[in-house]
Amino acid sequence: MQTDNKNYIQLPEKQNDEFRFVYIAHNHANKNLQVINEVLPFLEEYNIKFILTIDKHSFRTLFTQLLDKIINLEPISLKSCPSVYSQCDALFAPTLLETFSAAYPEAMKMGLPILTSDYTFSKDICADTALYFDPLNPDDIVEKIINIINNKKLQKKLIAKGSERLIFFETARSRAEKYIEICNALCK
Repeated sequence: MQTDNKNYIQLPEKQNDEFRFVYIAHNHANKNLQVINEVLPFLEEYNIKFILTIDKHSFRTLFTQLLDKIINLEPISLKSCPSVYSQCDALFAPTLLETFSAAYPEAMKMGLPILTSDYTFSKDICADTALYFDPLNPDDIVEKIINIINNKKLQKKLIAKGSERLIFFETARSRAEKYIEICNALCK
């Protein structure tokens, strides 16, 4: 599906049995991207791709093996994100720390199941919309990846839950209005 939209990023043509995990993020230590190196050797029999958006230097530093399983787009614009999500099958976010990640509601909005770290911050945002794993345990991550690839029913359930969860998120404007209300109350 190509488009004339200048913000549209066309990924390589997807093979029939290919499953794509996306994580639109910069390479900060808390993103835990190096764990992909630890799980890839156990997933060689699966036709999967990890779609990343990190800078060239970080990519060359982090990834040296099984490069055919990773597509790095380098940093992309916000306007390009929907085109990337629309060509992927699930969000993979092995993050160790977040205050609030836009990746979760973006994946929900784009109809992707979420695989992410089993931490309070992610559960506060995702609730029952995600399949959780221990981000420091490659065996657990591999188990969850295989589960999501092979379980279409689970994928549909997580997508449906994500769609329902979106109503709980505020807009930037509504959050700003609440901050202003708090400031006004404090100034009285």
